[in-house]
Amino acid sequence: MVLAVLFPTYPAYEFAGYALPGVSTTLGVFSLTVLTNTVLFALAYPLVLGARNALTGNVSVVMFVGRRVAADDLATVHGSLLESSAGGFTRSGLDLDALRMYLRWRDCTLADLRSDPGLRHPDTLPDTPGDPTDGAVATDGSGDPWGAAAFLADIDHSAYGTTPAQLRDGLDLITDHDDVWVTPGVPFLLPLFAGLVVALTFGDVLFYVLDALGFAAA
Repeated sequence: MVLAVLFPTYPAYEFAGYALPGVSTTLGVFSLTVLTNTVLFALAYPLVLGARNALTGNVSVVMFVGRRVAADDLATVHGSLLESSAGGFTRSGLDLDALRMYLRWRDCTLADLRSDPGLRHPDTLPDTPGDPTDGAVATDGSGDPWGAAAFLADIDHSAYGTTPAQLRDGLDLITDHDDVWVTPGVPFLLPLFAGLVVALTFGDVLFYVLDALGFAAA
């Protein structure tokens, strides 16, 4: 809707002696060109991801939806874990945003958790957790590895739907492995921005492909 308002007609301009966009459609709806470019780029991402994994030797059944990431780097990565500490892959792995919330709440770094297995015990929880909390955590030290349930009970909002079991499983995984499979979190704005830039310069990718194959309407 915003694109349709910003570009009510198909743009046409010159830059460095070139008439842009290079490829326009017979329909002439620029917002539709941006949308089709965006969808094509989003569909191409798994193929690019799979090719990247193949080139680096990371061949797996999840190579088109995930990538290997060093466990030490997870604090700055967006996405979700694709592995379970019990072995195998899962579609309900720990959301890495929830991991960062837990680390801030516990007032420690990922390196601290990985270097000290003793932090798994709930009696190591701080008396006054850091953000995002508003009070101290009381625990009797039983039945809550990593203090996962205490963390989720203490925050005043959901940690992206994370359950105590998911948090414990994710923490077990990243403390026991040097690298893990992660499904990247790619905001829709990224392919949308790429689709807009290409639409303003190259033009309509789908129309170009169909025209090259002889399927585009004259």
